[in-house]
Amino acid sequence: MSSSENGKIIEILNKIQRDISEIKETMKLSMIQTRDEISVVLNRALGTPEKKLAYNLTDGKHSARDIAIQVGVSITSIHRWWREWQKLGIVTRVIKKGRNVVQKILSLEDLGIEVPEISSKDAEHEIGKIPNKKKLKSILHDSIMFKENTDLRIFAEKTLGLSFLGNKRDELIREIVDSFYNSPKRVQMMFMQALKQQSRRKGNPFKEYFESWEKHIKSEI
Repeated sequence: MSSSENGKIIEILNKIQRDISEIKETMKLSMIQTRDEISVVLNRALGTPEKKLAYNLTDGKHSARDIAIQVGVSITSIHRWWREWQKLGIVTRVIKKGRNVVQKILSLEDLGIEVPEISSKDAEHEIGKIPNKKKLKSILHDSIMFKENTDLRIFAEKTLGLSFLGNKRDELIREIVDSFYNSPKRVQMMFMQALKQQSRRKGNPFKEYFESWEKHIKSEI
């Protein structure tokens, strides 16, 4: 083979290598752009910490009930979110060990989306018998459940058998929550049952949560 032929082959190989590099660079840019677009879609679909946590736990291993307990929402909410996410194409149904399970398609961590964590302090109360502190505080903050601080104070004093001094709602709730977790299990259950009665008011956002909570309690008894 002549030197000129060798030169042409080397030139062709160099061009192929340049083309491959350009293709790789184009694919890299495309993946970055696609990742950004996907992140926008996911952030819109998972607009709350509860949804992000629920999506992250949708790994085909956790059941709807498991996820509902850990996130602090009703099983009905989990199933509704799954239907919405399936329409968006961000979860899929697969067969695992003969079971039809729901599994996420995308990893939030890989897309740079922060996944909320449940603190180990609250983890003691994730079994569903009583809510974690974050959930309990959000329930007590609800203006439909307790319009005035006086209503909340009287409710807590009657159910927990203690006196509370907090004037501001945050202070009062902090006192109540601390007392709740330091109370015997029997008192905690009575407190939760009383909260459930309060939740029956029309339009209360925690109605589904308490229905799910009560079903879980009955299944444990």
